[in-house]
Amino acid sequence: MPTGLVENQDLSSFNTLAVNAGAKFYWAVKSEADLVSALAWYKQQGNDLPLLVLGGGSNLILSESFPGLVLHMQSQGIELLEENNESVLIEVAAGENWHDLVCYCTEQGWYGLENLALIPGAAGAAPIQNIGAYGVELCQVLESLRCVEVDGFDCDDIGKSNHELNNQQCQFAYRDSIFKNPSEPRRIITSIRLRLKRSASLNIQYPGIQQSLRALGVEPEQARPEDVLQAVCNLRREKLPDPSELPNVGSFFKNPIVSAEHYQALKAEFADLVAYPHGEQYKLAAGWLIDQAGWKGHRDEKVAVHDRQALVLVNFQQGSASDVLALAKKIQDDIWQLYQVTLEIEPRHIMANGMLAQN
Repeated sequence: MPTGLVENQDLSSFNTLAVNAGAKFYWAVKSEADLVSALAWYKQQGNDLPLLVLGGGSNLILSESFPGLVLHMQSQGIELLEENNESVLIEVAAGENWHDLVCYCTEQGWYGLENLALIPGAAGAAPIQNIGAYGVELCQVLESLRCVEVDGFDCDDIGKSNHELNNQQCQFAYRDSIFKNPSEPRRIITSIRLRLKRSASLNIQYPGIQQSLRALGVEPEQARPEDVLQAVCNLRREKLPDPSELPNVGSFFKNPIVSAEHYQALKAEFADLVAYPHGEQYKLAAGWLIDQAGWKGHRDEKVAVHDRQALVLVNFQQGSASDVLALAKKIQDDIWQLYQVTLEIEPRHIMANGMLAQN
């Protein structure tokens, strides 16, 4: 067995939902050499072995047993590539902890990530989901990324497999990117490049951030990036449980986008409806819908809806993926009945056959 390969690895501590899961094969990838060795072994196994790339495990629902190879991206490093009076360009290894990166950049005077503080996960996974919070999305700061194409991987000529995709090529959308398209080649992100500003350009339009700033004794118009980062952290801690204390994947459902006509019809019936313009459409607050439907604090035997944030499902008794998804299905059905709105599950669900479920 090659060095680095582990058989029958327990994954329960590698996913923030803490579902009991395991991998037939597991490889911790801490360097390019590790990735080359892992992919070379993987290619030798033929085309039937499923492959899962794991970062922080914060946006994932794992079935009990993954029948293939799990590549756990743990590479580290933040490199300053360019700097001028207005901005910096940094390259971040895929395994870097996202929140630690946000804090580091803010300390360095590199701004633009403050609203994305305390989002769990690794830097390499951030583009897949196009992570976003409080009016800011990753696509606003990502300049490009480096990745390896799995199916075309050639260990004798690694350069052929290495690719760089710019922002436009990533095809970013709301909680979406080219990496979620099943018709695209399989790619493993190895690093991301971020263009950050040297002067503050704060996005504090969300009332919650303004309230959190005032709770810190800071008036919004006088806020510094450091204040915004702290305000966002406080706000998230108030609303979202710490996965290390109460296992969860953060927001479990995407905010649904509906037509203007659908929004107007709902607004006429539910005067307090929370929604935001989204081009010619409207983005509804999924948490509000779930809360108003009476699900906040609901408990099943092993899983529950968080009692402070209806958008978060928690696993308090070592529930399985089936337990979590059964609760999610009940919520989805109820929201459809009440509002004729489809709630889409945000985390990726990896099924027992190793395939990604289409929610």
